[in-house]
Amino acid sequence: MPSPMIVSCECEPYLIRFLESYFETTSPIEFPRNHDFNFQLTFLVTQPPKNWEEEDYGENNLKIQLPYMENKNAYSYWYLSRRAQTSFVERIRSFYKCVFHEQVNQSIILGFSRKESIELFIDRYSMPGESWDMMKKDYDRYRKNRRRLKLRKKHKFLVS
Repeated sequence: MPSPMIVSCECEPYLIRFLESYFETTSPIEFPRNHDFNFQLTFLVTQPPKNWEEEDYGENNLKIQLPYMENKNAYSYWYLSRRAQTSFVERIRSFYKCVFHEQVNQSIILGFSRKESIELFIDRYSMPGESWDMMKKDYDRYRKNRRRLKLRKKHKFLVS
């Protein structure tokens, strides 16, 4: 069961939509009980500085329901610094990329084209339609890097 405290951080809207769809929740996002994001939040939250005022990030505002923490009181430790926000959003982004690459690869193996696979991902996770180009470029970079890695491993094997 989560605590009543809510943390806000600045995050891209497509990542917010992805998290809401993936965890089947609305804002504020509540992560499952033993999810890694809860442990990371427990580590990153601190006490708010004096004279601190909450910022409103508009549509980039990601609201997260803090879990109850064993080592910290959620009523006292509910502040994410700029650096902590950046670090946490990077964790979210890497999680998104893992899920995205895995799902697209799986649908390609099942016989869908690359375009259809990306569109299926967009539909499944309620992503904005404008993100299609970004996703295509990201997937192309991913495939290119995977090919390079395979070639390096193959070359290293042949040289040894």
